[in-house]
Amino acid sequence: MLRHRSLRFRVAAAFAALGTVISLVFAVGIWIAAHNVSQRLIDETLTAELADYIARRARNPRSLPPDSASLRGYVAAAGDAAPAVPPALRRLAPGRHEVPIDGVPWRVVVADTANGDRHYVLFSEERQRRREQRFLGWLIGGTLLMTLLAAGGGYWLAGRVTAPVLERERAFAADASHELRTPLAVIRGAAEVLADDPTLDDAQLRRVARIERAAAGMSELTAALLLLAREQEAPVDEPCDCEQVARASVERHGALAHHRHHRLELVVEAAPKLDVAAAYFAIVVDNLVRNALGHAGDGDVVVRLQADRLVVSDEGGGIPAADLERVFERHYRGAASAGSGIGLSLVKRICDRQGWRIELAPGATGGTTATLVFAA
Repeated sequence: MLRHRSLRFRVAAAFAALGTVISLVFAVGIWIAAHNVSQRLIDETLTAELADYIARRARNPRSLPPDSASLRGYVAAAGDAAPAVPPALRRLAPGRHEVPIDGVPWRVVVADTANGDRHYVLFSEERQRRREQRFLGWLIGGTLLMTLLAAGGGYWLAGRVTAPVLERERAFAADASHELRTPLAVIRGAAEVLADDPTLDDAQLRRVARIERAAAGMSELTAALLLLAREQEAPVDEPCDCEQVARASVERHGALAHHRHHRLELVVEAAPKLDVAAAYFAIVVDNLVRNALGHAGDGDVVVRLQADRLVVSDEGGGIPAADLERVFERHYRGAASAGSGIGLSLVKRICDRQGWRIELAPGATGGTTATLVFAA
């Protein structure tokens, strides 16, 4: 359910982002187009008023320039030393200009006539700018509405599309878990029968006990992986004893280390207890130990348990820097890796769920050091 919800939110966020981008592009385009149209209409109006006034003044030199709330006109006659023109306009060359006068923005057209007179026609842009601001507010509101509609549509669509897929995934995980329980139960039962056989010597009994512990651990891991696939929290009956889990992991991998001629050592500096299912912590420790054994080369592997972290270090040839950046990607395998590319991605997934931090870095004296910090 958590994964379904998370996926739906991600899809909804993607739709919202797409809707926002599209809406912004359209809003900006519409606003620029509307602004350009209004400016062109103002310029055409000013040009027409200027031409009309010049024509009227040619017929009657006493004709007054336009003077209204939004439109004004001025004339600087040739040879007039003190024309009745605002100072902000006197230095303007013929053409179109934007000039603020007393805090009010004006659009100005300046033109000269053949007799040397200079004409000014001004249009107040104050109302036009207020209208543009209101229009911009409507565009912003439309963009926000489009974003909400896109997010809602994406959330609804994600639910319709992902629900069948996740349902099949949950069904597969449940079936796989159920089918694995049966052979594991058979193995544990056979181990219990062998443990009661009086003809077995101590070495054989130790091997049988190891089989029984491995089968029990596999049962716990299977249950934990099933919960992980369903995005459910594993029940925590009691705090996880990190030392006990680490010792069990080292013991399980002891035969593999011996076969590869490695020394696998556990150093316990503290014995923290975590409020987490022991099976989850066991998955992380087992994968880190297996990864270290796989890259140890001819060196040894040391598992160090501290109060706030678990450190697994090997003395091998190390992992290339390019691989270190991608080791937690699912199915990624480095050139020197013999694994399937799943173990470390599973470790990262569990760490993210539990709020832990996991890092792989070159060791101080060679090899690779994996550090699991319990508090991110």
